[in-house]
Amino acid sequence: GSVLDAVGGGKRNKSKSSILLHGVQVSNVSNNQFIDSQPLTIFHTVGEPVTNISSNQFSNTPEIFVKELNSNKENTAIFTDNTFSGSAN
Repeated sequence: GSVLDAVGGGKRNKSKSSILLHGVQVSNVSNNQFIDSQPLTIFHTVGEPVTNISSNQFSNTPEIFVKELNSNKENTAIFTDNTFSGSAN
């Protein structure tokens, strides 16, 4: 239930992300507003992570980026009821 407005664009933010989840095994990112922010970035490392991204609003924010680092599996994150509007940064 958070609002992220103009998050992640600072010159010291090496990940260029508004939120960076790296190696998290269970995460739920829901009911947030991302406005004029950098993307939500997720790096799955090992095991069988459970990542649910639901009911978020993305305005002038790039698409969510997910990468499976140590597996040939396709993206295992679950996306539900997210909306995107405006142009990406």
